[in-house]
Amino acid sequence: PRSVLEAMAMGTPVVGTRIRGTRELLEEGAGLLVEVGDVVALASAMQWVVDHPQESAALAERAHKRVRRYALERIISLHESLYEQLLGRP
Repeated sequence: PRSVLEAMAMGTPVVGTRIRGTRELLEEGAGLLVEVGDVVALASAMQWVVDHPQESAALAERAHKRVRRYALERIISLHESLYEQLLGRP
C-alpha cells in the first residue's frame, strides 16, 4: 500500500479497502475503510470526505502523524538500536 503511505505523508484524507496493509495503516481513525468490491461504499466514503471538510482534515492530520512511524530516519535508528543491543553495545 505504498500509495496509501504517500497520501498519508502528504496529509491527504485516505479512503481505502479492507486489505492487509491498508487496513493496518488506516487504523485509529487515520482514514476511511470500505469492503473490497463495494463500489457504492467507496463512492459514499469519497463523497463523505468532500462533504465533511473539517472531519476530513482531522483524518488527514491523524494519518500524517501515523505515517511518521515509517519515516526512513526512524526505521534506521530503530535498526541501529536493535543491532547494538544484539551485539551487546550500549
